[in-house]
Amino acid sequence: MIYGLPERLRGLRKKCGISQREAAKRVGIAPTTISGYERGERTPDVLTVLKFSYVYNCSVDYLLGKSRENDSHIYIDITELSEEQRKVIDELVKVMKQ
Repeated sequence: MIYGLPERLRGLRKKCGISQREAAKRVGIAPTTISGYERGERTPDVLTVLKFSYVYNCSVDYLLGKSRENDSHIYIDITELSEEQRKVIDELVKVMKQ
């Protein structure tokens, strides 16, 4: 078991306002598996931890206890956007950071 992982998973799921069933659907595992992770009876593999980070919009470091705070970074998949669309997003982010 990874220290603190069950509490982090449960807390993030509740913060997102989703049920264990919905979390399981989004991660692609059984609801009983989610329950096992949240009770500390099971430990997710690396790929599942990565999936949780996408579902709960947090870093893997936070889930694994390496970071004490959940970062507020937003990760957006832009792989299917054109180069022009990517430049627009990049410029928008630069303006918003000012």
